[in-house]
Amino acid sequence: MLSEKEVTRLLKSVTNPKHKALLSLTYSSGLRVGEVVRLRCSDLDIERKTLVVREGGAKGSEDASFKPRLGYGAEIHS
Repeated sequence: MLSEKEVTRLLKSVTNPKHKALLSLTYSSGLRVGEVVRLRCSDLDIERKTLVVREGGAKGSEDASFKPRLGYGAEIHS
């Protein structure tokens, strides 16, 4: 697990806004790599600060939340 300082340093080193938004969203929501890969722009609900997390197979999906400060980056790339 990364410390808050390490996460901040990592995010500051990313220059591509799309990549930074994905990394921020991944970190703040606790998504796993497979869940991030299955994300669609339509899965994000900026107003409610939630997203749909799709699981493989017959497991279905569930809602997860993310930090409000990430809404701006997500809106840019949705």
